[in-house]
Amino acid sequence: MNSSTDIEEVLIERGNRYGEFDIHAQITQDLKTIMQETPNWPTLKPEMREALEMIQHKIGRILNGDPLYDDSWIDIVGYAQLVVDKLHCCNPKQGTLCMDEAEAKHRVYGQVMVEDDDGEV
Repeated sequence: MNSSTDIEEVLIERGNRYGEFDIHAQITQDLKTIMQETPNWPTLKPEMREALEMIQHKIGRILNGDPLYDDSWIDIVGYAQLVVDKLHCCNPKQGTLCMDEAEAKHRVYGQVMVEDDDGEV
């Protein structure tokens, strides 16, 4: 077998598992666009954005392909867990957030609060 035959076999296998690529791409891009248009998107850290985009990629595969393929569901859990681990990296057992004290003080339910010159929110 040559490499182009190997690639063709992989593409056929993936197509059978995840559906037509162009349809998957449209679903995934639509989901990502919706996320990027939300008020909190600019406040998210790069790892949070990437995890959410990868989760949308996996959701696109589920919606377009085999929804019974557990690997897609496991990957969603994995990407979410990476963010949770990052948030709790300072003290996983206590759930201490991995951000500096000033950032922690000014975050309320995902909203970044802005303080005035006197330090008041």
